[in-house]
Amino acid sequence: MKQVIASIVAGIFTAACGSSSPTTPSQAAAPPRSDGQQFGSSIQAAIGASSAVTGFSRCLQGSPEPGCFSGAHVRARATVGGALIAAPGSLIASASGSSVTLTWVSPGGTAVSSYIIEAGSSPGLANLANFSTGNAQTSFSTTGVTSGNYYVRVRAIGVSGEISTTSNEALLVVGSGPCTGAPGAPSALSTVSVNASTVALAWNAAAGGPTSYIVEAGSGPGQVNQANGDVGLTTSLTATGVAAGTYYVRIRARNSCGVSSPSNEITLVVGSPAPPPGAPPPGSLFTMSGTGNAVFDMPTTVSRINIVATSTGLCKNFVVSIGGRSVLNVILGNCIIGYGLRYEATVPTVGGLVEIVRSDGVAWSFTEVR
Repeated sequence: MKQVIASIVAGIFTAACGSSSPTTPSQAAAPPRSDGQQFGSSIQAAIGASSAVTGFSRCLQGSPEPGCFSGAHVRARATVGGALIAAPGSLIASASGSSVTLTWVSPGGTAVSSYIIEAGSSPGLANLANFSTGNAQTSFSTTGVTSGNYYVRVRAIGVSGEISTTSNEALLVVGSGPCTGAPGAPSALSTVSVNASTVALAWNAAAGGPTSYIVEAGSGPGQVNQANGDVGLTTSLTATGVAAGTYYVRIRARNSCGVSSPSNEITLVVGSPAPPPGAPPPGSLFTMSGTGNAVFDMPTTVSRINIVATSTGLCKNFVVSIGGRSVLNVILGNCIIGYGLRYEATVPTVGGLVEIVRSDGVAWSFTEVR
């Protein structure tokens, strides 16, 4: 799953970067510094004595205040090779006028003492801010932020001082254009095509003057643990290099006044998803058995299936459909009419959802035939 997550993020963000060039803040930024341990260790011990920044908005203007980089001092003090803790997730950055709010999800199963917020003028940079929040709250708000595009990430600090890797990177757009509120939600999100590892999406534009759209993707409904990226002012997206898997995707609209509620959510299946529970290992025959009514998935690789049904009681129905198509509807048991105590047939199939209904008391088995 980690590889799946990395692939979908890479695919969507690659497409996003290709659609529009990042916009730097309108104020002059401090000279870029590379992110990572080199950045943290280059800060002098005297810098960042305070654990919390006093003016995030001034940092985003390229302020050289020591407080803007107190988080780098924290990272410099962390010994190289110390155990990392899990990273925060689902970082969302929103703006309403010049007011900014960041929210994220704490790493599960980890005791966190505080968080480090990093902000840069380009993806991956922390040249504008790198400071500790000083508490374990999973949100941060400030006001007075000037117009511009800012790239924001969050790290967790454990109770023993260990530092996590970064969360997903969120694009914070702060604008000065006139608006009365966040735009409406985009609509009619759909999959245009899935061709091997290339995915094309499209949606209807939102009302309320959106300036860009955000693509969210997760491994479950409503989650944003796989992608959360701004793709610019467009109503379509083509992502390449997407790994096989199942993704739950939504779109949000944004402007300088805020971020909309999500669009409809679609389920995107790329390549061959993980086999359903009960599916056989690759190369083995599919088999399934039971008694009475049942619902289960048959792999789409099954082209023929042998079905055996038995009933020793009074007359029993045995009704089977595969992939929404009726396959069998027979009567078994001690009946004047019907097929007697046992029925067997081999039928063609393309797999899919198997539904056995109105078949109480009938023992059955399914075996793939090659």
